[in-house]
Amino acid sequence: SRRGRRDAAAMSGPAPDPDPSIQRELTSRWPGRREQVGQLLGLLGAPHDHALPIFVHGPPVTGKSSVVRDVFTALGRPFAYVSLVDAHGPRLLLDAIVEELRPWLRDSEKSARCDRLADLVSTLRRGIRPDSPAIYLVIDEATRLLDWKGEQQLLPALMKLSELTGRNVGTVLVATPGWDAFRSAAGVRTPMPVFFDAYNDAQLRAILTRELPPAADPALYRNFITSILPMYTATCKSLHELRALLAPLWRRYAKPWEVAKEAVENARARRREEKENAPARTNETERGDGDDGDGDGDEKSAP
Repeated sequence: SRRGRRDAAAMSGPAPDPDPSIQRELTSRWPGRREQVGQLLGLLGAPHDHALPIFVHGPPVTGKSSVVRDVFTALGRPFAYVSLVDAHGPRLLLDAIVEELRPWLRDSEKSARCDRLADLVSTLRRGIRPDSPAIYLVIDEATRLLDWKGEQQLLPALMKLSELTGRNVGTVLVATPGWDAFRSAAGVRTPMPVFFDAYNDAQLRAILTRELPPAADPALYRNFITSILPMYTATCKSLHELRALLAPLWRRYAKPWEVAKEAVENARARRREEKENAPARTNETERGDGDDGDGDGDEKSAP
């Protein structure tokens, strides 16, 4: 990863240090992803720096797609996000790219349709201003590109869009396997790699502790995660699976506490009600005592 950052700097010139407040904000939102956030910020550089091809990869459910999108959003940079789960064919991908880039295209190209790769290249060349800041295409589940028959030129073209269009356009591929899976595509240049490793136990604990269920007591939930999570992380590192495992366990774990809390709240409510009704009962008692005294006086004055 250090070599990737040095290569990026050599290609695009020295990038300014990212805004520390943005980096702190992103790091606080994504536990365990300080290094990856720093790499992405460094590779993106300043708004008008040359757009580099970037390859983000790592195990499933490690925050790859979400962190990439959040970095672009936090920086306020123009980007198009397309998942190949939805855009499951070449034409769908090309149209989705144009649709996502619509806010940054000239009016004449906002309704463009792309049947072929050449159409996308023409649309980007005509639609993006020459002095525009770098624009990125983020393509998620990128491994699916390798399964598209007859589209051997699509991947190489996506990795050198800036050359084909004459505009500052780069591509970010997001995938699970490493770059070796893509090397068979002839002519594909090696992008700048950013690897998302699996979360360790401490990072999993930090992430899950933040995901507080509705109405849960923070201290109780933190104790639950701390005591229960180690039973599962030895064999499971998937956040999706851990969430599914922990949800029913939390309901059982919290039930006695919820019952006790409800009993305490009911007792407090009864005490409040008793305090509120106490003055009324006192007044009734005093009135009753006064009536008895008047009666005794009348009897004594009778002849």
